[in-house]
Amino acid sequence: MNDRPDDLPPLLQQPAKMVRRRRPKNRLGIAVSSGVVAALIGSLLWAILVGFVGIRVRFVGIGIGALTGYAVRFYGRGSSELFGLIAMLCAGFGCIFGDLVGGTVVMAYAYHIPWLRVLDRITLDVAREIMFSTFTFLDFIFYFIAMCFAYRFAVLEDDA
Repeated sequence: MNDRPDDLPPLLQQPAKMVRRRRPKNRLGIAVSSGVVAALIGSLLWAILVGFVGIRVRFVGIGIGALTGYAVRFYGRGSSELFGLIAMLCAGFGCIFGDLVGGTVVMAYAYHIPWLRVLDRITLDVAREIMFSTFTFLDFIFYFIAMCFAYRFAVLEDDA
């Protein structure tokens, strides 16, 4: 067998630096849906933690941001800033929703009412009252950090 370079296929004759790995396609719709699902899962886990511990643990929001960012990164496969912004919005939504559901858990324990009954009777006015009565500046800081984590973890580095 002759191993001369002329006998090789054209692709193998090119230098290694000329051969580039194909990047996967950006999938915007899947990135949005995976970010929303990850934010909902994270916020429900936050509410369960509040139910077990009995207090609002704010730094769990950072975990929601990281979970949302990784979900957008893994399923969306995007390298543009748009994917980071999607992850940021989903993480912010997840933190707010987790704080709201955690507030309903605390309310259910305080009034000795089953949690599902509290969820059944919640209206937009009650939800707004829960959020405004429990929101502090520290919540804002943790939401912001969570959104930064989501942005950082959502964008794939460009290989170029």
